[in-house]
Amino acid sequence: MRKASRTWLTALVASGLLTLVFALLALVLYERTERGVVEKHSQDQQLLAALAATALAQRVDAHLHEAEGRIAPLRALPPSQWPRAAEQLAPLSPEAQVFLLRADGVVFPETAPEASILHAASQPWLGAREPLITNPFRMRGRDSQIALLIPLIVDDHVEAQAGFTLPFAPLVDTLVAGGSEPAHLSVSLLDERGLVLANTRHPEMAGRRLPEPGQDCLPCHTSFAVERRMVAGESGVERLQVGREPLALVAFTPARVLGRQWSLALSEPYSAITADTRRGFRGITLLLGLTLLVGIAAVTVTLQYRSQRRQAEERARQAERRAALEQQLRHSQQLAAIGKMTSQIAHQINTPLATLGLNVAYLRTEVARRLGGASPEVEEVSDALADEIDRLKRVVNDYLRFARLPQPALNEESLAEQVRGFLDFLEPEARERGVRLEAELGSDPARVLLDADLFRQAFLNLARNSFEAMPEGGALRVRLRAVEQDWELSLEDTGRGIPAEQLPRIFDPFFTTKKDGTGLGLAHTRRVVEDHGGTIACASAHGRGTTFRLRLPAAGAEAKPDEELSLSEKGR
Repeated sequence: MRKASRTWLTALVASGLLTLVFALLALVLYERTERGVVEKHSQDQQLLAALAATALAQRVDAHLHEAEGRIAPLRALPPSQWPRAAEQLAPLSPEAQVFLLRADGVVFPETAPEASILHAASQPWLGAREPLITNPFRMRGRDSQIALLIPLIVDDHVEAQAGFTLPFAPLVDTLVAGGSEPAHLSVSLLDERGLVLANTRHPEMAGRRLPEPGQDCLPCHTSFAVERRMVAGESGVERLQVGREPLALVAFTPARVLGRQWSLALSEPYSAITADTRRGFRGITLLLGLTLLVGIAAVTVTLQYRSQRRQAEERARQAERRAALEQQLRHSQQLAAIGKMTSQIAHQINTPLATLGLNVAYLRTEVARRLGGASPEVEEVSDALADEIDRLKRVVNDYLRFARLPQPALNEESLAEQVRGFLDFLEPEARERGVRLEAELGSDPARVLLDADLFRQAFLNLARNSFEAMPEGGALRVRLRAVEQDWELSLEDTGRGIPAEQLPRIFDPFFTTKKDGTGLGLAHTRRVVEDHGGTIACASAHGRGTTFRLRLPAAGAEAKPDEELSLSEKGR
């Protein structure tokens, strides 16, 4: 009886110690994994904030381009006729309106019920010599509006400013409302003086100003350190908790919109970021419970076996052999189940790249120091790890380069000559791949405004996509022709083609069907073409090849404005 009691006690103590060790290991692993997940998500959220700020600025630039085109007739008239002519201008949207702000502050039409509101909203920027955008303001019976103010200059003097109002909410609400962005992200905007322009999670905050040091605000705000960094034009990622709301991760970046120094922030609940990590921890907890049950089952089998042995020696020997076989089978099944569950849990664990890189470098240095020299085996393993870390870093750098693509430095170039140079460069690679290059460029030099370096990247990206679509060789036909006031450059291959269900998404950032692709190649090409005032389109039939058509304005022709696109489409 005493032996049975000691057996029970030993089994329980062993099970308890084993469970405690597993619990401590799981807790340490959970904390390290959570830090890594948050660090990686911080980088992604900072990149997304930069893309959102770029998209906002680009949308406003597109509206400005459209407004500049509409006021062109006013510039040809004497100032005395501007008020009457302004009444004939079409607004930028059905719910918007057009007004004229004279240098003395008078708003035309003076009889409009919103004249006083427009005057108050535009007064801080009266007489500005550059186009700019006002802060949001409310019109009677309408949602929040902003106004584009475009100076009308006569003899180097600002005689008036043409104003175009726009609904403000659509510019902000759609920045992270589409594509693959999380639905729980919220956007906030501050101007250069700390005024809250928009907050999608708390719309009631719009119009409030950041208090001066020493001033009190709502009891929910204990510090305005993040907001003051935003006003100072900084970018970064911080954890922020306001009142009783859950802890959030806030990524902020400057948003330069028509000369205004705004700051944009994306906020996401911390709990949403670590949700997958918590699910993995629950899986580990389930694994610990299963281990404990296995231990209790083993103790029960052992006690039953010893009881049978005391009853009869012969039956005990038979029971011992039977129990041993049964225990071996159960142990194999338990190991298989535990191995499968462990592999599933381990698959969800993502260790921080930065920490891993530092640890690999430290291990390499420490082993060399202790051995008195480099170890070939350690060097080989550490090089392999470093290469994989560098590969992942290159993917992140691709995103950053895409977000920071410079504006093109346009010069008048011969598109035909540039394309001939591109094809000469590609000829050896095409020959090696078994691809035949066919060019129909004509005799016209096809003069366009071009940034040769940026356009070269875009062209080579399209050509190499065609090469990859023809693994067994084929033909790539390049044509150049005049279409109206544009030059159309087409690349037609005889490759596998693109499935119809994928065709609408091929220019979306981060969409890819390649195993190691980043999904930025065609999005980068589209952005370069549109920054040149052009357009790009794709036609393809699965199994019958693909044709890309690029249209660029001829030199001297008016460039076309970019169409307004959501962040998920534009990728900026």
